Amino acid sequence: MYVPEPGHIVWAWIRPSLEEGAGGRAARIKVRAVDTDPALGDRLRLSGAELDPVYRPTGEVSVIVEPDRLWPVATEGDE
Repeated sequence: MYVPEPGHIVWAWIRPSLEEGAGGRAARIKVRAVDTDPALGDRLRLSGAELDPVYRPTGEVSVIVEPDRLWPVATEGDE
């Protein structure tokens, strides 16, 4: 299972609710913190800045993602 470190930039598939099976969107997130609380099961809570297509921050996010919906993009300094 891929667990990003703070400073990593990832693509994450974000659904409006983990209970809903459809919908959602992809977001590029520069990770500030990762929570692997056992209550989340396989899922991770990512906190950080959502980035636009040219890597500018557009706002802060805190989302729960499934590991199979999370892809590494870059580490700090690579963007």
